[in-house]
Amino acid sequence: MVTTNEPDLLEPEAYPASKWGSWLTYLYLLRVPLLLGLVLVGLPLAALLNASPLRVLFENLFYLSAPATLLTTVVEVALAWSLLLTARVVLLNGELRFDVEQVIRQKDFRWWIWWVPLGLAAPAVAGPFFKFGQLHGGWSGVWRNALAAAAGVAISYLLGYASVWLAILLSPKGCQPEPDTFPALEPMRNGLVWANHHTVLPGSLLRWMAGVLKRLPLDLQAGYLDNRPWRDGEVNAGYNLPWASHWLELSFALLTFLLYLLIDAYKIAHLGETIDIPALAMVLFLLINLNWVLSCLTFLLDRFRLPLLIPLGLFAVLGTYFPSADHYYEIHPGAAVSALRPREALVQRIASEKPIILVATAGGGIQAAAWTARVLTGLQHESLAWNHGSFADSVALISSVSGGATGSLFFLNQYTSSPGKPGFHLPDQDGNYWNLVESAATPALDDIAWALVYRDLPAIFLPWTPAGELLDRGRMLELTWQRKTRNFGNLSSWRDGVKDGWRPAAIFNATIAETGEPLLLATTDLDRGRPGTLPDRKMFYDLYPGADIPLVTAVRLAASFPYVSPAARAETLPPEYHVIDGGYYDNYGVASLAEWLDEAFTDISAQAGSPPIPDVLVIQIRSFPDDPLPAPENRGWFFQAHAPVTGLLSVRTTAQLVRDRDDLDLLQRRWGADGQGLPHIRFAEFQFSTDDAPLSWEMNQSQMEAIELNWSRLVHDNGKSLRQVRCMFDPSGADCATLAREVTPWEAGRGK
Repeated sequence: MVTTNEPDLLEPEAYPASKWGSWLTYLYLLRVPLLLGLVLVGLPLAALLNASPLRVLFENLFYLSAPATLLTTVVEVALAWSLLLTARVVLLNGELRFDVEQVIRQKDFRWWIWWVPLGLAAPAVAGPFFKFGQLHGGWSGVWRNALAAAAGVAISYLLGYASVWLAILLSPKGCQPEPDTFPALEPMRNGLVWANHHTVLPGSLLRWMAGVLKRLPLDLQAGYLDNRPWRDGEVNAGYNLPWASHWLELSFALLTFLLYLLIDAYKIAHLGETIDIPALAMVLFLLINLNWVLSCLTFLLDRFRLPLLIPLGLFAVLGTYFPSADHYYEIHPGAAVSALRPREALVQRIASEKPIILVATAGGGIQAAAWTARVLTGLQHESLAWNHGSFADSVALISSVSGGATGSLFFLNQYTSSPGKPGFHLPDQDGNYWNLVESAATPALDDIAWALVYRDLPAIFLPWTPAGELLDRGRMLELTWQRKTRNFGNLSSWRDGVKDGWRPAAIFNATIAETGEPLLLATTDLDRGRPGTLPDRKMFYDLYPGADIPLVTAVRLAASFPYVSPAARAETLPPEYHVIDGGYYDNYGVASLAEWLDEAFTDISAQAGSPPIPDVLVIQIRSFPDDPLPAPENRGWFFQAHAPVTGLLSVRTTAQLVRDRDDLDLLQRRWGADGQGLPHIRFAEFQFSTDDAPLSWEMNQSQMEAIELNWSRLVHDNGKSLRQVRCMFDPSGADCATLAREVTPWEAGRGK
C-alpha cells in the first residue's frame, strides 16, 4: 500500500530552530477558519453572558427544544469539522502552495486531532443548558435536551466517519493515510482499510482527470495536485491528481451539502407549519457555507498575494446589475379605493357618544408585539369590569410601528362584521386574551433564518434563477402571521366599518429607504397639501392607484426590522422605491397620529353643523424602559474620530422623542380647553419597565412571564394612566378633573 505524506516528499526533514515567522504566516493563511472558529466559540458567550451587550439580540437563539437541540448539535460539530479540514489543507500544503516553511506534515497529525472539532463546538453545544430554567419542560426538558445533544454528537461523528470513508473510496487506491489516524472501533477501521484498497472511480476516469489537470498552469497545480505517479493494479495510470487532504475536504463538503438539501426539502414539504428547524442551525449552516467558499478562495488567491476583499468587492458591485436578486413585496390589482378622511372616521363615533381613544404603539421586535397586544387586551378586560363601556369599541385609531404593528395586527384582526353585532369579538372574554398575546408573540426567527440561508443568499450567487422571488425572509414572516391570524385579506378590506364606527382606523408606518420619507399603509387617507413635493408623507394608495396590498404585507413593511426583514420593493416592471421599517422616521407612531387627529379636528370645526370637538384620549404604548442618559466625561483624541457617528446614533431616538412630545403638546394647545379649563386631548402611557427585554423575533418563557408581570403590576398600582383611561368611561370619578389637568404628553405613565 502506498501512503502519502503530502509535502513530506519535499524534504529536507531538518527544521530550523525557530518557526515563529512561519507560524505568523500561517495565522494569516488560516484567517478564515480561525475567525469562524472564534465566532463558533464566541457566539454562545456573546449570547448568554449577562454582561454581554449582544445578549438581547442573540440569547433566544439558544432557546431550543429537544429535536432542535439534536439538529443544532449536528450542525455545530459539522461546522467545527469543516474548520478543521480547511485548516488542514493549508497546513499540509503550505510549502507547495505558498512557498513558506512547512511546519506541520502528515506524520505530525495524531488521532486526537480528530476530536478537536468537538472541543470547538463544546461551548455552543452547552449553550442551551446555560440557563436550564428556560428549557422546555423544566428538568425533564433538561434530560431530553442532554440526550438529544449526545445523539447529535454521535450523528456528527458518524458524519465525519462517512466523509473519511467516502474520501478514501473516491480517491485512487492506497493514497489515503486516514485509516491509520482516524479514531474508530476495529470494525469501522477495517471499513476504512477496505476502502483504501478500492476505488469507485474507474482507472480510465482517473487517467482522464489526470490528463486534464496536468495541463493547468503550474501556479494552479501547486498545492492542489500530487505530482507523484500512482498505479491502478499493474497499469501506470498517470500523474497530477488532488492531494489526499483535498479528497477529504471535498467528501465532507458533499455530505454537508446533502444535509443542507435534505433540510430544505423537509421545510418546503411542511411550509406554513411549525417545525423544529431552529434559527441557530441555520446560522451555523451559513457559517459552514462561508467557510467552504471563503477558504477555497483564500487558498487559491493567497499564492498571488490577492486580498480576499478585492473579489468580494467586485462581486458586490456586479450584484447591483442583477435585479432578480432584489427583494419584492406583493401587490394586487384592484378597483380604486374610495377616499376616507379622518373626519369621516370620527363623526359616527362622536354621534354615538362613546369615548374616543387613539393609540400610538412603538417598535421593538417581538417584545413590542407582545407588549402591545397585552396592553390592548388588558385595557379591554379592565373596561368590561368597569361596566361603563368597552375599550375595544372606543378605539378610533391605532398608529403603529415595527413590532407594535405586529401586535396591532393581532388585536385589530378580532374586529369582524358579525351579523347584528359588528365589532371586537373573542369567543371567551377571559381565557382568550392571553392566547391573543401568545399569538402576537409567535416566534418567526426560525422561518426567517431558513429563508435567509436557503433563498436570499443563494439568490445573490445565482441571480438568474427565480429561487422564489417572493419566498424570502420577509415573505416567511408574513406566512407566520397568516398562519396565526387566518387573515388572507387586503388592506382595503379593513376600511369596512371605519366609517360606520365599529372598526378602528389603522396606520402602519413604514419608511422609503431611498428618500427617507414616511410611507403610510393606512385604512384612511390624509391630506398632504401638495402631493408630489419633497419631502412628503406618502400614502400607499396614492403611489399605487388601482392596486391593493395584503394586510400581512402592509404590517411586514412597517415591521422591516433591520437585517431581519429585507428592504423590499413592489413587484412591478418599472423600478420602485424600497420600503423599510417605520422606526427610521418615527419609532413611536406619534407623528402620524398627531397629523391624523389634527386633520380630523380641523375638518370637523370647519364644517357647518358638525358636532363639537370631543374629548380624546391618546394612549402611548412603549415596549422598553427609557435608556438613562449617559453622564458627561472627558474624552481623548480618538473620540473625535467616532464622534460624528456616535452623535448620529444618539440623536435618532432622542430627536424622535423630543419631536413627538412637542407635537402632542402643540396639538393639545391648538385645540384648547372646554369651559371648565379641561383640555380636549388627554394622555396615558403604558411603558414596559423591566430591563433585558429581547430585541429579536423570539421570546423565551421568562420573557413572556415578564410581559404578564409588568401588566399585572400596572393594574395593581392603578397609576395615572390607568385611571385616566377609566375616567374616559366614567368621568364622575373623584380625581378625574384633576388628573386631566396635570398629565402632560410625556409624563402620562409616571407616578401614581
